[in-house]
Amino acid sequence: MKSILIRTAIALAIAAPALVMLGVSGASAVARADENAPSLKVGVIDLGAVFKGYDRAADLEKEINDEKDRLDSEQRELRSEAQKIRRELELAEPDSDEYETLSARLAALLGRLEHAKKRRDERLKERLEEYNGLVRADIKVAITEYGEAHGYNLILARQSGDAGNEPFFGATGVLFAKGVEDVTAGVTALLNEKYAKRPKTPEPH
Repeated sequence: MKSILIRTAIALAIAAPALVMLGVSGASAVARADENAPSLKVGVIDLGAVFKGYDRAADLEKEINDEKDRLDSEQRELRSEAQKIRRELELAEPDSDEYETLSARLAALLGRLEHAKKRRDERLKERLEEYNGLVRADIKVAITEYGEAHGYNLILARQSGDAGNEPFFGATGVLFAKGVEDVTAGVTALLNEKYAKRPKTPEPH
């Protein structure tokens, strides 16, 4: 759809020069092009604000933070156990069986801790990628539905208050736009309306 809209804009841009080549005066050519050319309805959207205002994004973020807290708690328990063994080692005789047993337990525990760290990092990275993918897909669908429902030919991403989201969406940003409607609030409302109607089932993990 985007390519069709871009081709339409290009067609409008070349309409006046084409008429001049046919021998029509410059002023009348522009006037007639303006009369006959279909008008483009253009909107702008702040993707960072939509992302922040989307209820599903907040719910998914909470799930990730809860899982992070759980994984961090597991690591704290392992560290606490390791610290306890270290204190026991300080009191044990270096050549004793007790010292050897404690050393083996500590080595095994540190191995578990290292594995837990790696698993935590991989899991959180996986969840964040999943989260971003789900939210991004929802937003793209909502922008299309909103644009079609309200007769927009083109919706552009304007400079966001949270510029960190723009590269993620592949948006270059519009630094200035005059006479165009900001659809940020409308798209956000549509997203939340659709999300509220979804069955409350656990998100895929």
